[in-house]
Amino acid sequence: MFKDKLNLASQSPRRRELIQVLFNNVKSLSLSFDEPRWKSGIKASSYITHCVKAKWSAALKEFPEIIKKDFLLVADTIVVLEGEVLGKPSDVADARSMLRALSGREHQVLSAFKLGRVGESKCAFKIVHTEVRFLPLSARSIAEYVATGEPMDKAGSYGLQGLGMKFIQSVNGPYANVMGLPIAEVARAAQELGIK
Repeated sequence: MFKDKLNLASQSPRRRELIQVLFNNVKSLSLSFDEPRWKSGIKASSYITHCVKAKWSAALKEFPEIIKKDFLLVADTIVVLEGEVLGKPSDVADARSMLRALSGREHQVLSAFKLGRVGESKCAFKIVHTEVRFLPLSARSIAEYVATGEPMDKAGSYGLQGLGMKFIQSVNGPYANVMGLPIAEVARAAQELGIK
């Protein structure tokens, strides 16, 4: 377990739970950041790289006094189906549409993170891929799930760690990645950066 203080620029309770597996001293920063919308034709890896770098810059501007002496972690997670990025649903109809599209098919989950100390040039950046296959979903199961409200703040309109786990047929790759943070890769990056 790392003892150095870590500032986590994320409001995700899942990311906070995951990072506390590695760090004793975590401070969550409530970042004011409007994620850019994905546009057709932009590669998913380019899009998520842009999002993470933009979050990093936003955190530096918003919290300069806090993070100069400590470490900062920013991350983002997206769902990709046949090259199309599925973000958080805009409404109930959008959530249902995404779940219908994912039904019985395989998709990719990409999580990217940047970790480092502000003012130092050495930072770690990584994109991690996981393949997820959904079971075929009935219209009723989709409607019941959307009615719980769980899909409404999640990329791809589902949560692997919640009620959405009943839709998952298989996961190929880092499991925690689908929850929003590839813990093993973050731990490796922290070691390489000399975090204590």
